[in-house]
Amino acid sequence: MKKLLLSALTAATVMGVGGTAVAATTCTTKYLTGVWAASGPLESDAICVVQFKTNGWITQSICFDRKTLKPVGSMTGRFTSTKSCDVTGDFDFATKSGKKKMTIKFKGKFDPKAGVLRGEIKSKGTPAYEYSFIQQWN
Repeated sequence: MKKLLLSALTAATVMGVGGTAVAATTCTTKYLTGVWAASGPLESDAICVVQFKTNGWITQSICFDRKTLKPVGSMTGRFTSTKSCDVTGDFDFATKSGKKKMTIKFKGKFDPKAGVLRGEIKSKGTPAYEYSFIQQWN
């Protein structure tokens, strides 16, 4: 169950980011505004849909079991970006019933031209997992 919850929240590794493309771009947290599809490794059990406000706070989210498409939980928290497109996030994940809350930290890199955010998520006492976000619209 912990793997399912952590996988549902693992944040950021879809495609490799070209260092020069990102280095030439100046990022800001407001670039995260919009709706994102998020997923961990292919063997992970969940996919998430997350909406960010211009200040990086999550306004809405829902995570689904990859096989059944039934909701398994949601996340609340905030992500921020540096000018060099490094993104960090602290968020809580709660199951659909609102129980079993865990705090998760995200660390990754944002490619604003591709609309891809990739990195890792980690919860206390568990290994880090790759996780990717792909911007759907803003």
